Amino acid sequence: KTCCRKVFLEFVQVEYKQTKSCDQLERIVFDNIGEFVQGGGTSYLQDLLQDVQQEVHLLTDSDSTELKPKFDSLVKNIVEFGNHLESLQKYSPVPENEIERSEAALKLITYLKSTGREIAAMNTYMIIFNIHYDLNNYIEAGETLWEFGNSLPYLDNTQLNSLDGQFCKYPPQTKHERKIQLLMNAIDFFDKGKDFEKAIKVIEQLKEFYKSRFMYSNIQSLIDREKLMYQAIIDSERFFAEYYFVEFHGKRFGSFDGKGFVYCAGVGEDLRSFMERINQKYGVPIKLAAKDVSDKEESILVITVRSVNNSPEAKDESISEKARKYLNSKNSNIFVYDVLARMNKYKFPTKDVFRERFYLHTEHPFPWLVRRSLIVNRTKEIATPIQCALEDLSQTYSNLNKSIAACKVDPAQSTNLSRYLSGSIEAFVNGGLRMYVEAFLSDEYATEEPTHQHWVKEMRLKIVSLTDVVKSGLRLYGQICPETMREFHNNSKHQFDTDWMKLVQPILKKVEEDQENHF
Repeated sequence: KTCCRKVFLEFVQVEYKQTKSCDQLERIVFDNIGEFVQGGGTSYLQDLLQDVQQEVHLLTDSDSTELKPKFDSLVKNIVEFGNHLESLQKYSPVPENEIERSEAALKLITYLKSTGREIAAMNTYMIIFNIHYDLNNYIEAGETLWEFGNSLPYLDNTQLNSLDGQFCKYPPQTKHERKIQLLMNAIDFFDKGKDFEKAIKVIEQLKEFYKSRFMYSNIQSLIDREKLMYQAIIDSERFFAEYYFVEFHGKRFGSFDGKGFVYCAGVGEDLRSFMERINQKYGVPIKLAAKDVSDKEESILVITVRSVNNSPEAKDESISEKARKYLNSKNSNIFVYDVLARMNKYKFPTKDVFRERFYLHTEHPFPWLVRRSLIVNRTKEIATPIQCALEDLSQTYSNLNKSIAACKVDPAQSTNLSRYLSGSIEAFVNGGLRMYVEAFLSDEYATEEPTHQHWVKEMRLKIVSLTDVVKSGLRLYGQICPETMREFHNNSKHQFDTDWMKLVQPILKKVEEDQENHF
């Protein structure tokens, strides 16, 4: 330490004599951020510089008067930098700390950018990339490289030093060259993570640049790559990440107490597995509903949520199921979960159960550089019991309609059609449909809820539409079903022709009367 102090002091004096600044020493420290992270800390460097600071203040030569305040500023900047870095270094590089390390590195990037330390910020992106690469989070790794690449300008010939990641190694090159390589690597990782649509976005971004520079051979190679991406969308069977709402309760969580986050879990990581992982990390009881948590408990809530994509395309049922699955699992910062409750107004459960739907708005959309995001706003809507029933009928109609369309294209899909027909006829005759009719289409309900009559009319129309689609499905399945399923089909058709039609006959008659009265 004594030797280092003397070397640093001499370095500072020589640099100041030549340049009248301490910029080079400061740049060396900030540009080698990766070395400090890997080496385990900046506390030694901070101690060393503060020792040198004392030595500088003891200098009496003519240069020292101006050197002292500049060196004080250097020490202050590096100590502040060290404090930011400590939040990253306090988490050991193990999978359990993936999120905390990613968040700390992102905060460090924000600090470095705000203080004009561009090179150090760029190097910090590679810390986040390495975290995701180690855990096979290929889409997040691609997002990191894409954002890194977008932070650099095209056609800038400023030279950059080499930069090593665990997979991507960048030689000494210009900012322009680094940007192109980062974007190409981002495409590779989106492809590896099967987010082909995101890979296409990056390809389109590069094509626009090459088009503006008349670099048509580069465009041709990108078009060839783009074709492969589109083919992969058609051919690949993809499974998307699960999302969970996590809310922290308890003073032991410090600033997290009372805050909620949406977590992006692994593909196929079910609720039980996720809860076990969270429990192992925090070692406190896990709850599934907010009402189970008292003010004095230290616990975590975990609830399954699904993402909501508000784009018109995501709601357009005319586009393919594959496309809508993708749209409803990506690039969304709105998540929803439902809670069923009772009004305690009616004895008949079907008339008494209503639904609360909670919308959680996160700070950042997923996928993102970090696999959790803070909830910044919450909204709620309430659906009455009859609205819940109408949603149920709509979903059943939609599932059957899609299955019929699929079978017309490919009769091999008949298993799904059989399943939906069976579920519709048996469940709705024995339970759902019969209960809906008894609960909401009675004279008693009309008296009890006179303001709900527009929903009552809508329910009749939905039941008529559902009857038509079930009839159409039975007719189609009768033409394509295997002989081994013939008896099953005949039983389903008999149940529909007798029980179902007996139940809905008065409804069909009422709808016809309403239409005649309307005309």
